[in-house]
Amino acid sequence: MKEMLYQPEKKIEVLYNGIYKGYEFYILNLGTHPTAYVNVKNNVLLNKKNYDDIDINVHGGLTYSEDHLWIENKKEIKGWFIGWDYAHAGDFSGYYFNFNNFISTLKLNKQWTTEEIYEDVKSVIEQCIIYGTYKDKKRITMIDLFNLIEKDDAPKHIKVDNKIAYYINGDYYNIKNVNNIGNIDLFYDLGKEYSFKEILKLEVEILNEEDLKNELKKGEK
Repeated sequence: MKEMLYQPEKKIEVLYNGIYKGYEFYILNLGTHPTAYVNVKNNVLLNKKNYDDIDINVHGGLTYSEDHLWIENKKEIKGWFIGWDYAHAGDFSGYYFNFNNFISTLKLNKQWTTEEIYEDVKSVIEQCIIYGTYKDKKRITMIDLFNLIEKDDAPKHIKVDNKIAYYINGDYYNIKNVNNIGNIDLFYDLGKEYSFKEILKLEVEILNEEDLKNELKKGEK
């Protein structure tokens, strides 16, 4: 892992690259500022997708999605890379070396370290894993659901073991019908019938609003 050193001239230097949880990544020094990229080619929901259409939270937001990445002036690699940069408001830039008020600018703007950027890389990859595993899917495992709850990205309505539940304030509560929003904790209810290990093996069906209405109508018959 190389140290990020700012300069007024542009260049391309690999500061750190590797594989984290199956995803290839690159952290680059472009001279004036650093950038980072993740290869999402093997993620069927992200491959070939424009960065504007990808809901991932990272510093400054995604700014890159291409089938190639230049890691040296004359070296290009292929894949499908999403990327982001550290040249936003409040970020330091190598261009500032040319300013007369360089010292005051240095104090006011953030200089990013390679270690800090790597933390962002890991966060983006974790989000890619969730995106590829959960987004736009109808069924997930109970372990997947716990991961979503932990990341505050849980689906609003689910069906587990013929029990319909809604999510609020970190917990799921049973729903019996449209006019009967229950206050029984779903996992407490499941715990009366199953051991914890058995609960982990249960399948979770994600319900959209239409699915929910249909399921509740079934219960009213």
